[in-house]
Amino acid sequence: MPSVIQPAEFFVVGGPVQPERPCYVERKADLRLEEALRAKRLCCVLGPLATGKSSLLHRAARTLRRAGTLAAIVDLKRISEQGGETPDASLRLVAERVAAELGLRVDVGAWWRASAPGDEGRLVEFFWQVVLTNTTAPVAVLFDDVDAALSKPFAAELLDAVRACYARRSRERDFARLGFALAGSVSQRELEQWNASFAEAEVIEPEDFNAEQSYRLAVAFGGEQELAQALMDRIRAWTGGHPYLTQRVARGAARKGGRFEDVERVVREQLLAHDAAARDPVLAHARAWLGDPSWPARRASKLLRKIAAGDKAAEPSDAAIAERLWLSGTVPVDAEKQLRARNRIIKELVAAGWLKQKSSAPKWLAAAAVLLVAVAAGGYWYTQRLPVADIDTLTSTSASLRSLDEAYGRLRGLPGFEQRADELWLAALGGRSRAAATLAQPTPSRPCLGQPMRNPTAIGTSSGERRVNNAASREILSSRPDVPATAAET
Repeated sequence: MPSVIQPAEFFVVGGPVQPERPCYVERKADLRLEEALRAKRLCCVLGPLATGKSSLLHRAARTLRRAGTLAAIVDLKRISEQGGETPDASLRLVAERVAAELGLRVDVGAWWRASAPGDEGRLVEFFWQVVLTNTTAPVAVLFDDVDAALSKPFAAELLDAVRACYARRSRERDFARLGFALAGSVSQRELEQWNASFAEAEVIEPEDFNAEQSYRLAVAFGGEQELAQALMDRIRAWTGGHPYLTQRVARGAARKGGRFEDVERVVREQLLAHDAAARDPVLAHARAWLGDPSWPARRASKLLRKIAAGDKAAEPSDAAIAERLWLSGTVPVDAEKQLRARNRIIKELVAAGWLKQKSSAPKWLAAAAVLLVAVAAGGYWYTQRLPVADIDTLTSTSASLRSLDEAYGRLRGLPGFEQRADELWLAALGGRSRAAATLAQPTPSRPCLGQPMRNPTAIGTSSGERRVNNAASREILSSRPDVPATAAET
């Protein structure tokens, strides 16, 4: 590690933290997930936005690959955005992603067209005829951003396929080599509504950093260890160890000089100042989640205001309200089933009226007035031409972080484009981090979007290669060249 660490290179703010990064903080959730995947148990990594769910998947995949397990990470948000015309088309995209991640040299598209779906669906047959037939090692398939898929038509078949693969273990022993994990900002109860088998899944929630874990980040401040750790304690006093907020405040403080007063400046200028929270994608998401006009959201907001003011409140008996609070990322539940504000930042935001729909009608009226004027002066220019440059920047694979930040600020300042700006900003940061395979790659100036992670583990044809249900399938699989027994580590 160099003697001088640049904060911009050390910290990761937005998107998953690659396991090779020095700022990766290992938690109990990492060990639980790895153990569950080794045992091939169905597990779900669930929790609010920006708490490290995707980071856990990437860390688990690396650890499993080093131990000889084949691991595939499938971004269901990207699958959903690619938008297959039918559920079957979306499932084919899932299969193609799995094959690419595992390094299987099979024409999945041709196999998909030639094969007939079995009683349990074509995706299950894909795992049986392609994945398990062409491998001998254990296989772990990790589905990320499952919440993004739940609103899509293919969600039910995907979750049914996961269930069916576990059920097939009783008939086909090779299915015991296959395990799954799903990660996303969704509750176990909602997954159970799609498929009852998820009631038996092992649920893992990434916890906030404790003092010892957060000290791993203190190395970026330099200087004496005791002073660096004291500075991190000051940061945790604000963030409560929230993974995203801790990395963000720590990076900001380090950039300003790494002094105690810099922590206060960063928090008040970048998170608590007027409209600052609205510009932060994670805090903006939390506010929107609680500002929904639905009854659970209104009740959840009322409870949050109550506990932020210092009152005690028990976990709501209504699951919809409890989940709304939990998934907002503002309120954890302690061992006594009591609610508390997640950290001081949330307390001060709520006390300042962050949740109130300030001048809600005037704001909408003002936005409507601007839009009407824009229409009168040239609505097409306002909605179709004005934001194009910033949208192009946010979707570019080569834009610098500064350019992304400036484009995000401009786009979000346009009435009617706030949500679009938030979505593009989070996607840009997440895409860069997901695509990174080395420490150098995650730097914003050199993103590696579109480069799939290749599985380094051996893939050989099973000694007792199974017969495929039809001649076309046999021809496709038999034409596959053997893959080398070993490959370089990702």
